[in-house]
Amino acid sequence: MTCPKCNFNNTAAGEECQNCGVIMSRWKPRPKPQPTTVAMAATPASGAQRAQPPAKADEKKKFWGPIETIEDADKVCRDSANAFFFVAILQAVIGAFLAPAMLIDAAAFAILAFLLRKLKSRVAAVLLLIVAGFVCISTVMNKINPESAVGGSNIFLAIIIMMAAIRAVQGSFKYHSMKATGVPAVAVPGQV
Repeated sequence: MTCPKCNFNNTAAGEECQNCGVIMSRWKPRPKPQPTTVAMAATPASGAQRAQPPAKADEKKKFWGPIETIEDADKVCRDSANAFFFVAILQAVIGAFLAPAMLIDAAAFAILAFLLRKLKSRVAAVLLLIVAGFVCISTVMNKINPESAVGGSNIFLAIIIMMAAIRAVQGSFKYHSMKATGVPAVAVPGQV
């Protein structure tokens, strides 16, 4: 009897292979590993076994990824606006309990974030950048001289606000320039 695992021709009529020791009646071949999507795309297939095209590596783009389409620019504007909505809510909560003057900042951030999200407003993005710059400068000044009492004390939050504002300006300006030139909403392979 021939062993199904090692293909050894067993002379004895036993249940166990004389070469590899496997019990032939119980041996089941392991399923072959399926090729990856990239390998499947490289070999032609037909019918129901046709492979899906390889997934784009940048399908879920990061916040600082390149802005190549109007859709990307829109997403950057939405993400930046969401960051400013978060800051506005944070400042409103703190302002309601500790420093009522922060409510004005919260309202300004919320209004500008709304304009950025809905209209992709370049003016709102630039104003957010100016306000974020002021927040960063005043926070650094407060760290240098704590008695100045101007600005916050969280340098990390100030840097995040500044990064979101820079990205908002990039996204809003790219959105309007792409819209004016008629760039397609989705990137077409082979075209930039």
